[in-house]
Amino acid sequence: MSGAADLTGAIAVVAMDGRFPGAPDVEGLWRLLLAGGSGIRALAPAEIRAAGTDEATRTDPAFVARAGIVED
Repeated sequence: MSGAADLTGAIAVVAMDGRFPGAPDVEGLWRLLLAGGSGIRALAPAEIRAAGTDEATRTDPAFVARAGIVED
């Protein structure tokens, strides 16, 4: 084959499946990304407390109260 690419060690992705923050499947993830969205969201103070985050962490100026939650 003249001009053919060297595919030594190459792999082919024939299927993908997954659940992602903000998207229930791969198709939903692509829709989210193409729309400029993000699966990362702000956490409410009650959620942070319920997760067991201690007061020192919650009041630390470097603490970022955001997370990517994968829904059930």
